[in-house]
Amino acid sequence: MIFLVLSIIASVAIGNLLHLYKEKDSKLKILQVFLGNYLVASLVSFFMIDDFELSFNAFDLSLGVVFGTLFLVNFIIYQENIVKNGMAMSISVMRISVVIPIL
Repeated sequence: MIFLVLSIIASVAIGNLLHLYKEKDSKLKILQVFLGNYLVASLVSFFMIDDFELSFNAFDLSLGVVFGTLFLVNFIIYQENIVKNGMAMSISVMRISVVIPIL
């Protein structure tokens, strides 16, 4: 139950931050925010590794690139949706899009 509450808080916080970034500075490219997020997340995960062993295959790398790109495109579309339709509608549609595949 705690993870469900944390998930709700995180998704609402993401929506609020996307709205705040766009409202605060219209010249700010949201892509800069996401690339900064990717950089920080990569550095944190790199320094949290106990035993570093660099081994990956082409399938893992290509799958990571494809899904990482889709993840980034999803957030860009989500941010544009927040600007056009408002935060309440965007967050509620996002919730429905998670519930329908689960059902």
